[in-house]
Amino acid sequence: MSLSHPHIEDLRRYISSVPSLSATETAKIERHLSSCAFCSDIVRELREFLEIRQTVDADRIAAEAELLLEKIRTGSAPAVKPIVLFPREKPQKEHTPAGKRMVLAAASPKTEQQDISAVATLCSKDERVLLRVLQDHIRHEYALYVLVEKQENAAHLLVESPLCDLPLMTDEHGMCRTPVGSEMLVETDPFRIHAPGDSFILSNAQADVLAVGNTLQIPTKTHVVSMRCSGRDLEILMQRSDSKAPPINFVGVVGQNMRLVAPCEKNISLFPLTPPFDSLRFLFY
Repeated sequence: MSLSHPHIEDLRRYISSVPSLSATETAKIERHLSSCAFCSDIVRELREFLEIRQTVDADRIAAEAELLLEKIRTGSAPAVKPIVLFPREKPQKEHTPAGKRMVLAAASPKTEQQDISAVATLCSKDERVLLRVLQDHIRHEYALYVLVEKQENAAHLLVESPLCDLPLMTDEHGMCRTPVGSEMLVETDPFRIHAPGDSFILSNAQADVLAVGNTLQIPTKTHVVSMRCSGRDLEILMQRSDSKAPPINFVGVVGQNMRLVAPCEKNISLFPLTPPFDSLRFLFY
């Protein structure tokens, strides 16, 4: 029996369905396996693992492994995926087409004498997040009110909705509003909620740097943010400081009586903002 065992990578290549060892290397491993119970057991276990792996969802396992690693690193699982809200399950009427169910429809002109009417209540799968959709017939707006287990977390959530092109950001009360458009029908699963993954508040000194046209760099927990004034826009460039950081899809800006949301495309967001910039809060989703 040889005193030196083959490297585990060579054993993996030996049982691989795509041959990558030379005939000489293969013959050497086979001679070793014929007299080494230890390595023979490893090869058997590797083969069993490959057979089992063919029957599992590799993408799901990879996602679960990433969540586990993040939980080990930070002590809490990341909330990078949006919460999907949908109506509670109800028995469908016989005449309702399969897979179709009205969730929300604009009120007819006959109901405009009412001030406020409840339109829909949607909830997350675990029912820990609720979204109430109300219609204000006087202001001709939809009011969306987010309820969560901890009320203080309802502020500055991003609500993706078919009611508007860009997501809406909730205020400190968990409320956001959007004008009522033309008559519409919203199907199941249209609303999604995102919590900010990172944020920072611009200091007075940093605002002064931007105000005179200089570029400002701010390191955050997950990204390095470069900001500069470009014409009448504030340009924000975000680069990951951690390869594991989730991508940023939207950027929010919160100021006094102001909440703006812009998409992040190719790591860049543009906001129609001009100085002064002090006390602005930036949130990444």
